[in-house]
Amino acid sequence: MTVSVFIHARDRDGPNAGLVEVSGVRVTATTVAAQRIQVGTYPDQRSVWLPRSQIRLEPERGGTYTVLMPRWLAKEKRFV
Repeated sequence: MTVSVFIHARDRDGPNAGLVEVSGVRVTATTVAAQRIQVGTYPDQRSVWLPRSQIRLEPERGGTYTVLMPRWLAKEKRFV
């Protein structure tokens, strides 16, 4: 599973402006308030809980997702 991170420009128009995009993740658990995603592959994989109110999930092929989140959250969770 290949994971990539892309930072959308803040000065662009559109729904993704200023967001950080992390693609190739798997959703491993869901609660009312949070989603746990798996990032990477063994031995470098890690699981991260993300608040559902701050993220947007977009499905990809093969059961993986792209997660869009604000830059502050991406920094807090060490994606950037």
